[in-house]
Order: sequence, then C-alpha cells, then structure tokens
Amino acid sequence: MAIDGPVKHKVLALYKAFKNQWLDGKMKSSRGKYGLEMISTKIAKSAFQREDLHAIIFGVDQSPSKSNNCYWGTFLNQDTPMIFGAEKYAKEYNYPVLYGCINKIKRGHYSWEFTEAIEEPIKTGYGEITQRIHSLLEQDIIAKPEFWLWSHKRWKHKRPAESTQQ
Repeated sequence: MAIDGPVKHKVLALYKAFKNQWLDGKMKSSRGKYGLEMISTKIAKSAFQREDLHAIIFGVDQSPSKSNNCYWGTFLNQDTPMIFGAEKYAKEYNYPVLYGCINKIKRGHYSWEFTEAIEEPIKTGYGEITQRIHSLLEQDIIAKPEFWLWSHKRWKHKRPAESTQQ
C-alpha cells in the first residue's frame, strides 16, 4: 500500500496497545512500514511534548470502552458515545485540528485530503471539536459508505442517565 500526500511532518498515531505482545508488535510493524510511528495511549502525553515537528493521528471512529467517560452526540442519526481524546489534547496544547480523509486511487494506492476542522481549539466550547470531526467523518461515510468498516458494533452503549450533553 502506498500513501501519497502532503504530510511533511513525522506522523504519530495514538493507539490502545494489545495485551498480546506478539500481536502488538506485529501491528506496530505493519503500520510502521511506511513511517507511521505508533504511540500507546498510555504514553500519549509524551507525544505532545516532543521537540520534533510532528502530526498526531487520532482514530475518531472508535467506540469508547467506557460510555460514561466520553462525549455523547449524534452520529449517523444515532445517539453515540465519542472518544474525547483529540479535543482534550487540542485544547490543552492549543494545536489546530485537521480532519484527514483517505481516498482510494486504485487498489493498494491511496491519497490523503486534509480539512481544517478547528483553527483555535482554546476558543471552542465543550464537545465542539469532537462533534465537528465526527460530522466530517459522517459526511465521508455518507459519500462513500463502501469504504467504512461496518462490522464494528458501534452502538453497543446506551447513554448513562447522568449524561445529558448533546
């Protein structure tokens, strides 16, 4: 697989490490073939404190493991728990948030397209960044549903009674 695109930075991706060390190493190796550096969420803060010029990727289409520790919004017309990490770090470091869309050119060849989602995170309200990037993802899914992995059970959580934000 070749990925051509405008990323001039060292690209880091945050991920939740597998308990199986062999499987974890295999996944990091396969994703690192083209220069992607995988950073465990357990040491995520260190990625933001690095001195080198870098871009950090968050997987926003993931289902949170704990539905009471996330942002709740609407995604594909469903009440949906959303991982809050990108917003948390964007606000803490006031880093602009870009949304990246991967486009299939032909089998095994892809390109990146970036949209500036939020320029100044520090000026946003609670959940605004999370809802914005999920809205962009939703637009991509509606435009090209065949490229979204539909096998995940995304709506397995119900909104806790104490969570009322939308």
